[in-house]
Amino acid sequence: MTNSFLPTDRRVLLIPIDDSEDAEKSVSWTLQNLYRPGGGDLLYFLHVVPERQFDVIGGDAAETIVNEDEDAERRAVENAKKFIKHRILEKIEDRKVPHQVEIVRFRTDTESVGTVISERAATLNAAAVVMAKHRQGAIRAFFVGSATNFVANHCKQPVVVLH
Repeated sequence: MTNSFLPTDRRVLLIPIDDSEDAEKSVSWTLQNLYRPGGGDLLYFLHVVPERQFDVIGGDAAETIVNEDEDAERRAVENAKKFIKHRILEKIEDRKVPHQVEIVRFRTDTESVGTVISERAATLNAAAVVMAKHRQGAIRAFFVGSATNFVANHCKQPVVVLH
C-alpha cells in the first residue's frame, strides 16, 4: 500500500472506502458501470484513519501531560489493511484490476474526511469519485452530516453517489 501519486496517463476512479457493505457495493458498482477493462483505468482506494490522539491530563496548563497513543494509531492502520484486503482486494484480484490503496492519517470529522477526499480527487484528476450514501439516523445526519454529502457539494471532480 503506497502513498505515491500516479502518472496522468490513466483514468483514475477514486473510491473512498471504509469497513462497510456500502464500500463493497461502491466497488462492485464501479466495476460494473464505470471501469473499462484494458482501457487503462485504475481504481484508487482511499481510506482515512484517525490521526494520533492526544489525551490531556490535569487542569493547570503548566502541569498538563500529553500522551500520544501510537499503539492505537498502529492498530487503526493494521485494521484498515485487514478489512481492505478482505472486503476489497480479494474481490478484484481474480480480475487483475489495476489499483492503488492509500491510507491517510487525518482528523475523521465529516468536513475533514470530505476535504481529504475532495483534495485527493483534484490531485489525481479523478474521472469520478464513487461513494455510497451511508445509512445513518436523521438526527445524526442533521447534526454531524456526512462525508458523502460534503464531497457531493464541494468536490470539483464528478461525484457518483450510490443510494
